[in-house]
Amino acid sequence: NLVSESQNEIPDRSRARNDNGLDENLVDEICYATQKAIVDVLVKKTIRAAELYNCNNILIGGGVSANQALLDNFKSQISNIKYQIDVAAPEKKYSTDNGAMIGAYAALNHHPVDLEKIKADPELYFS
Repeated sequence: NLVSESQNEIPDRSRARNDNGLDENLVDEICYATQKAIVDVLVKKTIRAAELYNCNNILIGGGVSANQALLDNFKSQISNIKYQIDVAAPEKKYSTDNGAMIGAYAALNHHPVDLEKIKADPELYFS
């Protein structure tokens, strides 16, 4: 929250702090750098796999398909390669996060379970 000496004074955003006392510019820079690193790796590895397996279509789905930086990076990187690859993603209104769907289902189908009774099976496969 920004605090200024006067209600009419414009706060100095270069020194703005969030509720945790962190410099907001620093937080923005960390978020930007983290997203850029993740996007760069996802795009590079996906394009490399598409070339390796002679795939000429990449479909991006789920919540990540709403990330404009990811889509822009794919388009930019694909324009720089010899191999023709088409990238497709749904409209943003269809780019939902599974967590949101799970939360909505839970809100409408409330059946509490004791956390100690929940057993995760990382080896679970569907056939």
